[in-house]
Amino acid sequence: MLRVWDPELGQKDIMDSGTAATFIEVEDCNPEKAFDVAALHAARAKQRRKELDVHVLYGQIDWTSLRNIMAVHVLSFLVQDVPSLSHLQKTLTDYLRNTLSIHRMRQDRKTTVYPLATSDHDEGSTAGNKKVLDDLMLGQLNLNPDEIPKMLTIVGGDQSTVEKIRTLKRFLDGCPHGYTSYSWVLPLIQLWHMGWADLERILSTHWGAAQSISDCSTFAFMNEKLGRKVKNIKRPDFYPAQGLVFDTLQAEVLDCWW
Repeated sequence: MLRVWDPELGQKDIMDSGTAATFIEVEDCNPEKAFDVAALHAARAKQRRKELDVHVLYGQIDWTSLRNIMAVHVLSFLVQDVPSLSHLQKTLTDYLRNTLSIHRMRQDRKTTVYPLATSDHDEGSTAGNKKVLDDLMLGQLNLNPDEIPKMLTIVGGDQSTVEKIRTLKRFLDGCPHGYTSYSWVLPLIQLWHMGWADLERILSTHWGAAQSISDCSTFAFMNEKLGRKVKNIKRPDFYPAQGLVFDTLQAEVLDCWW
């Protein structure tokens, strides 16, 4: 927002809207299998997504591993709060990083990233996202439009970006040309945005009613008790909300220990 603090005749505040992107190399995978467009299209043709339900997802969770991980976290709260147990912290950390690790990155791996140039395209619209993709793939990366459709390209963003790109793909689904169908784009919600949405869900579920400020089982009570300024609104500020949830969890776990 470019504010005009002392406006003269005809002057007003201006909102500059643009997009910045980062190109990230994905490592430690087989690109021919991991990003095979044909495999994705074949699975969609079989409508395998219809087989996905709560029972399938539940069965895919390694509950033994999950319980062990949660047990170590519960122990870590105690170790962090009791000085005489601090010598156990390294043991717990090593146990999480080695014994309980599932798909850990290589030690000392540094992800290769390439900051790209900003553009004045508005990613808040479906047409704007099309311009952003064209600018990144054809303009800045200078890729061959005949080669791009042969491999999936992951595009991460917030929920709005993913929804706009999915809409773009539906609009152009019948396009006979490879690149211009945008079927090679795989939009995924980035973990930070997914976590933000989950924080909102947790707060809205356990905040309590307006009169819950005296109910110690609600976040409204804990927010007041801890002197925090988290608001029970859609998309609350991420880090204050996360701090309230984490600190409340730690306090309740330690209360169980005592």
